[in-house]
Amino acid sequence: MAATLSPVRSLARSFLDSNPFYLISACCMLAGCVALTNSLSWVSIPTPNLLILIFTLNLYEAALIALAAYLILVRALRRDGLMLIILELFFLIDVTFLVSEIATQKSWIGPTIAIITYCAAIIKLAVILRILGLRHLFAQFAFILIQLATILSLPIIFSRHPDGSVSPLSFYIAWWIVGLMPVAYELLTKLFPTPASLSRTITTYTLLPWLSLVAHLAILHYVYDVPFFGAMAAPLLLALAMTLNRAQPTRLFSRRDIVVIRTLLPLAALFVSSNTPAALTLILDHNGHLIFTTLRLTLIATYLEFIYFFGSAYWIPGVVLGILIALAAAYGPTIDQLENWTQAAWTRLSTLILNILPTTQIAWGATGVVAAFIFLALGAAVSLRRSPKS
Repeated sequence: MAATLSPVRSLARSFLDSNPFYLISACCMLAGCVALTNSLSWVSIPTPNLLILIFTLNLYEAALIALAAYLILVRALRRDGLMLIILELFFLIDVTFLVSEIATQKSWIGPTIAIITYCAAIIKLAVILRILGLRHLFAQFAFILIQLATILSLPIIFSRHPDGSVSPLSFYIAWWIVGLMPVAYELLTKLFPTPASLSRTITTYTLLPWLSLVAHLAILHYVYDVPFFGAMAAPLLLALAMTLNRAQPTRLFSRRDIVVIRTLLPLAALFVSSNTPAALTLILDHNGHLIFTTLRLTLIATYLEFIYFFGSAYWIPGVVLGILIALAAAYGPTIDQLENWTQAAWTRLSTLILNILPTTQIAWGATGVVAAFIFLALGAAVSLRRSPKS
């Protein structure tokens, strides 16, 4: 009888060892928030109900963090504790969109809740890093907070537009902010020393907020009914190339494959930006010198990325050269002006040469005599510079 029940007991033991209840709990909380906020039908619910849900969600997050701290620090059950910490990240990055929902309301409540949520996120993140025993990851800590601030602020900024609509150019700028996140991370790692290798948990904590930011901005396209232009994908392609700059070779992708992909992604960004739609063109001055089309902006970013990838030792001279080229293109002469100046210079030079050239036989003879003495002097100078040979 015991032998008959052994497979069943083994299956039950495997189920308990995997402990899927934490994941089921998080899924239930997520499903409950989605159902209670009418996220499936995109119908707004009263503000008091949203506030209650936000409070309940923060209470659930506090329970996740407290239980993770107990399991890791007291019981030494690091695997189960890390599972709770990873699940906490999904709620920390506003995966339920509760804060984004309330932030779109044009009142003081949205910004206030966003500020309170952000301050709570700082505390939660600091506690999580302390639980993990990671107290000197200033670059990662600051980078996560920058992404969380962007996630919370974008819905508020968009909802404050005077006429209630958001232009495609505003979304294009927002996509560039998202695309520059890996650049911000590179800068932070230069300012604050970072270990060569990071744990998977910290890597997840730095990567998932960026993916959440992409998801939030994509949903705002639907909320404000703004079309997605192909050029808006250019910042994401450049960001992926910057992320691959830190990738290590594996069995599936060799170093050569990474270099090829890292080279093709910026070129793909140039391709999707080549149509240069007028709705995404940025003009900074009234004289029309600083006109940033999608192609020009992507070309500048691609130039900077290629210098950083393949010529980091010459980063500063390359940037200076790029600035000089950009200023020359903006404020320097146009192609038509250069063509007219070249034609005028050639006309003057050819006229001067024709005036200098001899026109008579006597003049040609005198020129030949003078040239003979000149070349004789040059030959003597070369001979005198040589050392004597035995």
